[in-house]
Amino acid sequence: MPTYAKSNTELAEKLGISRITLQSTWIKREGFPPKGKMGYNVEKVADWIREYKEAQIANQSGDNADLKRKKLELECEKLEVNISILKGDFISMDEHLSEMAQLASVVNGVFKMLMEGAKAMGIGASLIKELKRLIERCLATLRADIEELGEDEPEGDE
Repeated sequence: MPTYAKSNTELAEKLGISRITLQSTWIKREGFPPKGKMGYNVEKVADWIREYKEAQIANQSGDNADLKRKKLELECEKLEVNISILKGDFISMDEHLSEMAQLASVVNGVFKMLMEGAKAMGIGASLIKELKRLIERCLATLRADIEELGEDEPEGDE
């Protein structure tokens, strides 16, 4: 289902560009997707901007042509990522960390059940001790991995 933006400000936010850039650079161009009854179709606008920029890549010439092409390519990649996020192909790092924490809780519960089952079976104390050590090591590694993911999150991207 398409994502719509009711205003220029909302559209710019969803595209990851400033409202001023949207209004001064894109909306005034011929062929820009018009605002419909539900607002701007964000995916159509992003695709239109990406296609426009891709067409500009081949037209670069002069002293800084390579640099201009690379800049346009990176802008196209950013738009593709934003489109994928809107479509639900990607999730935010916060959402990912939340899901990881929920899974860690499930894993912890499974390990508790495993330990209780091992004790109920009457296995030797040395095996119980080793099982406990392995479980603690696994949980510590899982915790460290989740914390590391949280630390790698970028501060902002303006």
